[in-house]
Formats: sequence, C-alpha cells, structure tokens
Amino acid sequence: MSHTLQTKEDVYIDAMVEMVEAVNGAFSEENLLRLYQLTLIGHLGLSRFVLWVEEDSHWVPKASQGIAQHLPEGQVRRLSQAIQRPGKLEGHPPGHALHGYTYAIPVLRRAKANAQTQASAAAPTVIALLLLGGGVYGLQAHGNLIKFLNAVTHLMTLAIYNRRLEAIERQQERMAIELEFAEKVQLGLYPKYLPNEGPLKAAASMIGFGKVSGDYYDFIPLGGQRYLICLADVSGKGMGAALLMANFQAGLRALVRHTTHLEALLAELNTVILHNGRGDKFVTAFLGLVDMRQRKLTYINAAHPPALLCLPSGEIKALSTGTTLVGIFDALHNIEVGRESLPPGFRLIMYTDGVSETFNPAREEFGEERLMQIINQTAPSEGLDTLHAHILDALEAFRQGAVAEDDITLFSLQG
Repeated sequence: MSHTLQTKEDVYIDAMVEMVEAVNGAFSEENLLRLYQLTLIGHLGLSRFVLWVEEDSHWVPKASQGIAQHLPEGQVRRLSQAIQRPGKLEGHPPGHALHGYTYAIPVLRRAKANAQTQASAAAPTVIALLLLGGGVYGLQAHGNLIKFLNAVTHLMTLAIYNRRLEAIERQQERMAIELEFAEKVQLGLYPKYLPNEGPLKAAASMIGFGKVSGDYYDFIPLGGQRYLICLADVSGKGMGAALLMANFQAGLRALVRHTTHLEALLAELNTVILHNGRGDKFVTAFLGLVDMRQRKLTYINAAHPPALLCLPSGEIKALSTGTTLVGIFDALHNIEVGRESLPPGFRLIMYTDGVSETFNPAREEFGEERLMQIINQTAPSEGLDTLHAHILDALEAFRQGAVAEDDITLFSLQG
C-alpha cells in the first residue's frame, strides 16, 4: 500500500476548507478563534504568534501561542496605523516592546462610503493584527505561507467582525420594536379628551426628541367644573425617562381618586419618584387645580418653568410659587401653594424647558421673553391651537436648522 505525502499547499488548502466550513456554520466567536489557533499550531506548525483584534476602540489579544500577550495596547495601536500590508518587523533592540516579533499581517476593512462621507472616510482601516515571533519555519522561503496566513486571518477576523455587526443590528431591531411599542403605550397615557368648547378650553402640543418622551401632561375632570391639571418633565431622555414618566402618571391618577389636596398629592408623588428613580433622576412639575365655578386656580410649581397666566388686561403673570424638584429629597419641605383668579378671557400657557431652552447655532436660548412676545402677538380669539402653531414655528425658525436637544411640550387653557 502506498501513501502520498501532503505538500504544504495541500495542507493550506485543507486548513482553508476547514475555516470556510466553520465560518459558514454556526460556530461562535470563541470556537472560531479556537479553530484558528489550532489551525496555525496544528496545520502550520507555528509556535509563536499573537492575534490582536480591535474591539470597542481597544486592542485585545484574542489568540496566542508562545508569545506573551503583554504588548502595550498603545504600541499595537501605533503599529496598526503604520502598517497596511504584510511585512517584516526588524531592527527592534532588546528591551523594545516589539523585540522578538518578526512579521506582521494586518487585516483591513474598508468602511462603506456614502454621499455624506469624504473619500478618506472610506479608506481601509486595520481591525486586526497577526504578529509572528522568530523561529517561524521557512518564513522567508515559503511566500505561500504568508499568503495563506493573510487569507485565513482575514477570513476568520472579518467573519467575527460581521457577526458582531449582525448582532448589533439584531439588537437595534429589537430596540426599535420595543421603542415603537413603548411609543404606542405612552400615547395611551395622555388624556384622550381635551375640551375645545364651553367655559374651559384646553390644547396640547408635543414634539418628542426621540420615539418616547420624558414629558407628561394631564387633564383630569373632577366634577363640578373642577379640573386637575399637570405638566411634568422627567430628567434625562429615552426609555428610562419614559418609564419614570409612566410611574408619575400612574401615581397621580391613582392618588387623585383619594385626594385633590395638592400638597398631599405632590408629597406622595415625591415618594414614588424617589423610589423608582433611585436617586439619579428627578421630575419638575406644575400641578394645578382649576375651579371654573369660583374662577380660581390653586397650584404648586415644583422647580418647573413658570406657567404664564395671561390676563385680558394684557398682563402676564409668571407662576413660580411652589417647592423644589420632585424625587431628590426624602420629603418636600416648605411647600408654598399659589392662588390666582381666573377672569373671563384668561389664558394659561404651560410649557417644558424644551421650549425656553431651545438653542440656535450661536448657542443663544429662545427664552421666556420671546415666548411672551408671541403670546402677546396672538389674539385670544385665534384659539390655543393657533397659538401653539405660532410658538412651534418660531422655535423652528430660531433653531435655524439646528437639531432639537430636548422634548418640547405646550399645554394651555383658555376660559
């Protein structure tokens, strides 16, 4: 019986076939790296190497044999920026970080170019480095070895890189679905009805910074022409702020069944936010009780932008009486309750800081003064929806194309 000895080229082909099958299979990143390491050791007889991979802006050793992994990350980063093709590493004296390394094989990936990116932005970048130590057999004589190492390292590294991107994309898809669901849930938390005729009219306008918002408004009829009103703003953005907003809303709706005493409501809401916000989030709020029979407003402003009470005489009162932030301290001390008369023809404009703190490209704030100018320029007969439209148009013009940095909410009454 005769035996045919495998040539080095046959060994390379067999090893490449194994790697391709693994890449196309369901191998995990850990198992791909293990197979890669076994391929270099078993099929090729390499005894000294280390593979560095760029991961979350850091360089991490992923596979090694016979070489210490303690090469400084900064040295790997500099080498990745200096090398674009396989080449020798020579001239490093004893004591140098690269002493003992004889060859480097970079793995390059070209970023996708688009209409917005510069040509240089699409230039290839090094995402992995295979460093070989001295004693590699036939390294200078067998150029095919280097070609194979280059090919198999690219294959394995790009497979891992693409799997990471796929995992990120799947996570982003899940998050998008969750945000879409959260958006629908959140929309269900706002009042389903706001009166647009009769002795008291109300209107609300919201522009969210993202899919979900940390702003919240509510209008709760209590009977006898009495209404509880609220506008609140949770610190932060995104899902965390939206969840805390939902806690605030649920707490207020539950509490108002038992009491309409504003101080008691706010004290209990402070406990809810303190417990659920875990001390790293807070809420500003304007909480009011409107009595249209007596034409009176009772309110507490908890560190929220002052509501603007616009009187038929043209006077605008900034309503700031109240207390501190909700959800920061164990108890709210020195709560002051504000009281105002509501003569026929009044307007009450409530807003979150996304309105007054809208910035233009020069980083100037829109501010309360500009807001009051728009209110004065919009006649009460034009209605609240028109007033909101004028304010939102002015905010957009003021930004001059700059991106909004916060949720924007307007909540207004007229009677």
